[in-house]
Amino acid sequence: YPLATAGIQITDLLLQLFQVGDYDLLEEERICRILFDDEKDLVVEEMYVTIFKTVNKTWYDLKVGAMDWPNVKRKIWDKVEDAFNTAETLKDFQKMLSSSKKTREGDPFIEIDVS
Repeated sequence: YPLATAGIQITDLLLQLFQVGDYDLLEEERICRILFDDEKDLVVEEMYVTIFKTVNKTWYDLKVGAMDWPNVKRKIWDKVEDAFNTAETLKDFQKMLSSSKKTREGDPFIEIDVS
């Protein structure tokens, strides 16, 4: 259940960041440079996975239960929004979200490969 909740809310966060369905902003030009990253084809999918890994790592680091989801979410969302607004490439976005120390060496689900 917590993973499903996280996945749904990450999708919602990405929709908000990309302002999907917000037609009142047609006058304002906003370019998300990450989408034009020449190195990756599936940028949005990579962003989703990066955020999901960050959620998993943060959850593990905080050693909390399902009822603490709002606290975990608050801890991550600001960092994701900042990375989204300042990163120019997917690699930058991934680095910004994985800037903290790795939780467990060799755990492929937690490590974020930014090479």
